[in-house]
Amino acid sequence: MASFTHLFIIPFITPVFAYNNGQFKHFYAGGSWNTVLTDLLHHDCKDEYAELTARPEKGGWILVSCILDNFTEIRKTEMAIVSVVLGLLPMALQFVGPRVADVAVLGMRRPVLAVLISLGSTCATLQSDYTGLEAVSRRGEDNQNRANDVLWPEVLIDAPVWAKALISIFEYGLVGTAAANSLIQGYQLSFWAISFISMIMGSFGNTAEAFSPLLWVFIPIPIQALGVYVLYLGRPSGRPQPKPESARQLHPCYRAWRRVRDWAVREMTPCAFKKGETVTRTEAVKKNKRYWLLFLNWAIKFLVWVQVIYGTIVLSSVLFLSLFTAMEVVGRFLAGAIVCRFVLEFEMYGLQEVSKLHR
Repeated sequence: MASFTHLFIIPFITPVFAYNNGQFKHFYAGGSWNTVLTDLLHHDCKDEYAELTARPEKGGWILVSCILDNFTEIRKTEMAIVSVVLGLLPMALQFVGPRVADVAVLGMRRPVLAVLISLGSTCATLQSDYTGLEAVSRRGEDNQNRANDVLWPEVLIDAPVWAKALISIFEYGLVGTAAANSLIQGYQLSFWAISFISMIMGSFGNTAEAFSPLLWVFIPIPIQALGVYVLYLGRPSGRPQPKPESARQLHPCYRAWRRVRDWAVREMTPCAFKKGETVTRTEAVKKNKRYWLLFLNWAIKFLVWVQVIYGTIVLSSVLFLSLFTAMEVVGRFLAGAIVCRFVLEFEMYGLQEVSKLHR
């Protein structure tokens, strides 16, 4: 949101003010790189740095040029390798991140967990990744005793409340850590690292840089929200008849408290323990809705690739990172995506397979 504010609102309302986002004060480099960069700012490029500090709306072009002029060829070569490594990260996340369809299904039941997964995975994935061996796990699909076909401990089929709570807390701990990791990474890449594309965008908002990497982290949320909306439009139209309520149950305060309580219970209950739950289908919808669903599905596909291209451009333009620091960035993003994928797969398996044991 701050990035959009700087890009579109601030230039028209307060064009005379300048904003310094903290670039060139900290370097997300580490080791000898941080020492070299800091030394250049205080010696060889001190005049350019003083000018940028006084007038950040001019951008960091001159200062970056000065730093590059004083860099050795070895460090420039290392930066070129880092540009390739970071540029491939958005595409790599496409292969390990959670699918839009699965996050949408989860979002209809546990929206807070779905939002954390969207932030922690830093990507929205479309493709299926079947190995072709899934038929092995479905050999007993026609058997009457489905309990033998579901890989789930029998003691957890009717698990006590404390076991459900522990599983749920563990899930939130994993995806919450992944979401915090993505936000911290986005912040550090936006405020500590120097991005060439961010300097271009920031020049339109009177800033030294824009928050491009941090904006890239938040893009999956509206994409996943569109997926939830698609399932919402395609939900069955029939609703169960409400049960007769007493005068106390009709009171507005009681109804509000009951809505909050029911929502909290649904949010905290893993899908494996939700009785009677089924995956939402979108086939049987009216014709006018089908046009809208078709448009939204194409919009989701388009936005997913927009995020990939945007992330590739932004991350590949990051400057002054060592190769080891870049590998750390890639590893942390991939670890967060894998953790979120693990939690999502657990929820989807519980919804599609384990929940059938309760019927």
